[in-house]
Amino acid sequence: MKLLVAGWFSFEHMGASAGDLLTRDLVCGWLDQAGFSYDVALVRPFEGGVDWRSVSPEDYSSVVFVCGPLGNGPPVAEFLDRFNQCQLLGLNLSMLESLDHWNPFDLLIERDSSATARPDLTFLTRPKQVPIVGLVRIDAQPEYENKDCREQAETMIEHLISTKEMAIVPIDT
Repeated sequence: MKLLVAGWFSFEHMGASAGDLLTRDLVCGWLDQAGFSYDVALVRPFEGGVDWRSVSPEDYSSVVFVCGPLGNGPPVAEFLDRFNQCQLLGLNLSMLESLDHWNPFDLLIERDSSATARPDLTFLTRPKQVPIVGLVRIDAQPEYENKDCREQAETMIEHLISTKEMAIVPIDT
């Protein structure tokens, strides 16, 4: 039995929130603890995982769609149609339509819907601890003539910021 974990992090240009990612990691941790085999459907900028459009739906017994608002429209409709032979599980979703009108899930434990409301699972997560970095930028200093390495330093700083997890606090002097 193999599961596919999906959410807004599985679709291009859909804007996965921090809550989506935290809940995804929480669910994956639960699956690890229970000994389940699973893949996570991811698109750029997220790395690892699988592209749900290229995997074989027959490889999965169940699909868990986690976190966020959910309605019957693109790209969700295409995704659910592709995996319609799988058991569909919805977890921590805000259902945008009445469940009497649309509920594609075999099991739904929603955050809120026309039937019920529950606390957001994001409250069970533990965010990663990342360093807080104060960033002070300077303007060009022509008085240093050929010794002004500001552009080179800016390039190095931008590279560092893009390759490491950190919380940036801009500082204006």
